[in-house]
Amino acid sequence: MKYTNTEIANIIESFLDGTIDEHGWDDFTSCPIKESAYEAIRLECIQIQDDYPATIQGWYCSPEGMMRLREIASILHATLPNPPKR
Repeated sequence: MKYTNTEIANIIESFLDGTIDEHGWDDFTSCPIKESAYEAIRLECIQIQDDYPATIQGWYCSPEGMMRLREIASILHATLPNPPKR
């Protein structure tokens, strides 16, 4: 599946807002993405769980990890999905 910056950002934000179920997040984190930039983001989203361990039982990560996920989504929203080639 091909993604855009907005689609990836929306997945992350939906996870943070609780509007995507665990299966939707699992689909995103479990399925490799062909576009290398988006795959790097997917891998970072997975790594956040280890880098920012949950401090509250049942959470994916700590509040700092949630802030990092929001930062990733913000960067994606602010960046063109496919910058024009020169």
